[in-house]
Amino acid sequence: MWALYLTSAALAGACLTAAACWALWRRAQARHLADRALARIAADAERQQARHALTALAGLARTSATPPQRERLDLVLWAWEDGADCE
Repeated sequence: MWALYLTSAALAGACLTAAACWALWRRAQARHLADRALARIAADAERQQARHALTALAGLARTSATPPQRERLDLVLWAWEDGADCE
């Protein structure tokens, strides 16, 4: 009879340990996903700041540019806004 109680207690302990491990793993996964989301948000914010800075610089450059230079500048800006590498 005691063997049955000890076996049941061992099985319950194993189940609790497995549940605790599962909870820790899920918590780590949630943190990882949150970190990735924050990194994505930060990267989007940096791109948005770069876009605003480039647009402001382009506005300043257009004021002193000749018409052909303005056309090239507009083409580069449009390509950059579409995601092309303009280097």
